Amino acid sequence: MELTATLVALSTLPNGAKLVITTDCRPVLNHALSRVQRRRDADLWQAVDFHARRMTDVRWVWTKGHAGNPFNERADQLARAAAESLRP
Repeated sequence: MELTATLVALSTLPNGAKLVITTDCRPVLNHALSRVQRRRDADLWQAVDFHARRMTDVRWVWTKGHAGNPFNERADQLARAAAESLRP
C-alpha cells in the first residue's frame, strides 16, 4: 500500500514539481526490494519511476513509524480508516 500511495502522490503533481516523500517504509525509501518483490510490483515501480522523473526534485526521507511524527501518525489513521471502510 505504501508503494501505491507513493504512486498516487507522484502522479497527481504537475511536471517539474519539487517534493519530499517521507515514509516509514524502507522498501519504498530505498527503492531496493528483493527480486521477487520487485518482479511482483514491477508495474508499480515503473510507474513510480516514470512520475518521479517528471519532477524537478524528489527528496526521499525515512521516518520511524509510530514514533510521534504527526504526519506519519495521520497517514496511519487515514490508512486504517480506509481499510475499515472496505470491511463488510
